[in-house]
Amino acid sequence: MSDYTHLNLKDADDQAPNFGLSPDLEFRMARVPLGLEHSGISYCRVSPGFRLPFGHKHKNQEEIYVLVSGGARMKIEDEVRDLEPWDAVRVHKDTMRSLEAGDEGAEAQAESELRADVERLERAAGARLGERGATAIELALADVYTESDPKRAFAHFDAVASRLGVEEGVGLQAAINAANCLLRVGELAEAEARYGSLESLFEMRGDYAGAARVWMSECIANWKRLRDPSAFMIHSADSQRSSCRFTHRRV
Repeated sequence: MSDYTHLNLKDADDQAPNFGLSPDLEFRMARVPLGLEHSGISYCRVSPGFRLPFGHKHKNQEEIYVLVSGGARMKIEDEVRDLEPWDAVRVHKDTMRSLEAGDEGAEAQAESELRADVERLERAAGARLGERGATAIELALADVYTESDPKRAFAHFDAVASRLGVEEGVGLQAAINAANCLLRVGELAEAEARYGSLESLFEMRGDYAGAARVWMSECIANWKRLRDPSAFMIHSADSQRSSCRFTHRRV
């Protein structure tokens, strides 16, 4: 039997609203819905003139960015490169990088070779870790980053919740932890919405103590949101400009 998955990248969930970067950024990660074990692919649309408010690098992964349409500038350490459609840029894991869309916007596609650590572990063990092993690594990484980088921890917890579902067990706990991370970084509206949906799951299971705990977190998010309107500030975009679209690959 053939083993494959098929997904339109635009059908993957947009993660940008979780970090207050919508509508200037659209970022759809397809690794989990495609069921990828050692690689990943993402779709990124950046509004014209919008600059990502952060740079980043990776511990183990190099990345390949491919500009699909529009125009963009890419800052690589202290160098700025102008990109045209179908330009590809490989960036070493230790090299800081960031993106800014040109006046006509940009669309990029991002494929990522996920978890060089997984491959090393599999080679050492002489066996494939499989879905259970990948989930364990996601959870371990989430725990590592919970204190130091809750945004990064959120991505790992959210990946586990998406992979396992949130109806019960590990997937449900990961979903709660993902909402907790959003609360910690000030994404209060999204945290409140997630707590609300999880509360109903506990009630359906008859776990009213669990529902009460989640409800308390929901109340905290609501209280902080009402006290801090700046939590909803997002970057403005020039509506007269078109967008740019990217993909990037981690290898």
